[in-house]
Amino acid sequence: MIRLLFFLIILTGLFSCESQVQNEELIPGFTKDHLRTHTKCDYQYEGNRLAKTYETLHVYLDGRVAESYGIITDYEYFESGLLAKEKMYFESGKIISTRFFKYNSVDSIVEQMSTDSENDTTFWEKYSYFPDGKRVTFRSVMGTESLFDDADITDPNSGILIASIYERYEYIYDEDRCLKQITYLKDGNANKYIDFEYDDNGKLMKEIHTQIFDGMELPEKTKYYDYSKSLEFPDFYALNPENYEIEQLHNEFKGEGVMIETRFFDYGNSITQTTYVNGKKVRGLDIAKNSFSSYYYEIVYNERGDIVERFTFWKE
Repeated sequence: MIRLLFFLIILTGLFSCESQVQNEELIPGFTKDHLRTHTKCDYQYEGNRLAKTYETLHVYLDGRVAESYGIITDYEYFESGLLAKEKMYFESGKIISTRFFKYNSVDSIVEQMSTDSENDTTFWEKYSYFPDGKRVTFRSVMGTESLFDDADITDPNSGILIASIYERYEYIYDEDRCLKQITYLKDGNANKYIDFEYDDNGKLMKEIHTQIFDGMELPEKTKYYDYSKSLEFPDFYALNPENYEIEQLHNEFKGEGVMIETRFFDYGNSITQTTYVNGKKVRGLDIAKNSFSSYYYEIVYNERGDIVERFTFWKE
């Protein structure tokens, strides 16, 4: 706990200062020489609907541009105005990926599917809802990174079997409060569940995470929420079964819409800090202590709230 607080104080001090990419030193430890990518974005609207985005990405190596390319994304909509399709491709016309969306009668999404340049399915997500059409009863996710040797998920386009991640999430509700989330794997067996506890005003106060291994229930962690600084953005910390702090999120409010979120994972070995201004992410820092690497980024928006520039910096 003392170690986590020590890093928290240091990081909060770093991000309390305004940083600009034009400065020689962005934050302590990062300069312009650590620039890894620079992305510029432009947008085309038809009325209030986003029709097309243009991204130009420059990749830097040793302070010089090593590679540049442009990416275009087209957006198509149903008559209702809901997004139906996203197609991403290089300026040359070569397709990168295509994403499809389906909705139910009350405009809740029921399916998302992504395909690659060969029209093979790379991601497939399905939802089901209660009769009111809004609350998720289960959520299934499939992707082509294999976690199993005996994958038996069928590609909806080609009909062939694909090696896939497969997880199904089920949710148990008491009116508007989710009491439990259960995760099932491809074989139909549950491998994890989370119990949620609330106070009398309906605020989430505690999550109890339990892993299931070979039929045995094993406590994983318990997460506690603290609303003393904000009802919308609570702090939290998580303890393992030995009562050791393994995760923490701390928010600091600077006024004028500025919030700094600091989060620790993996017993403090992974640290992220994100600065928001009026709800939008403007800069962030990721530190992986085990791999001795760190990553910093800055994001610039236009008056409409669209991202117009994105800078990333990397060092080991």
